[in-house]
Amino acid sequence: MVDTTIRRPGLFFENAVFYFSFILLALAASAFFYVRHLASAASAELSNLDAQMAEMKTGEQRKLENDVNAARRRLDDFSRIISARNSARDLFAKLENLIVPGVYLSKMSADFTEMSAELSGHGNNFSEMERQAIKFRNSPEILKSASLEKISTVETGGVDFSATAVFNSGIKKSE
Repeated sequence: MVDTTIRRPGLFFENAVFYFSFILLALAASAFFYVRHLASAASAELSNLDAQMAEMKTGEQRKLENDVNAARRRLDDFSRIISARNSARDLFAKLENLIVPGVYLSKMSADFTEMSAELSGHGNNFSEMERQAIKFRNSPEILKSASLEKISTVETGGVDFSATAVFNSGIKKSE
């Protein structure tokens, strides 16, 4: 019998390349899944170590953390106090410019949120009190309103007074 099949000479080489590429594809796919498994295992191990480190904080570290938080709160409180102090300083500086020579304040109560003050004081005579009232009236850049509520003479000489002053918003208000 005569064999009529034709053999190609490169068929073995083509089959070897096909099987080799198939094996490489299987190896690449398995390497991908293996590396993916290793990455998830490493991630789980890292989170486990982080949790263990958080539990292992010493009492000294916790105390230090609490001290830092307390210092931060004190600094915030200090900032609020300083801003109120600046508002009070502005109020006192403006008030100092409003009082004429010869008039002395003996009592004052201030409301820094409303920027107002109730004043009591003493002047040597009525002309000084008149100058004081004129100064109150002629200071619209400082005072929104001012009123002398009580003026009385004193047996030892001089004049006592009570006044209320409301300052303009040009002075910083405390927050």
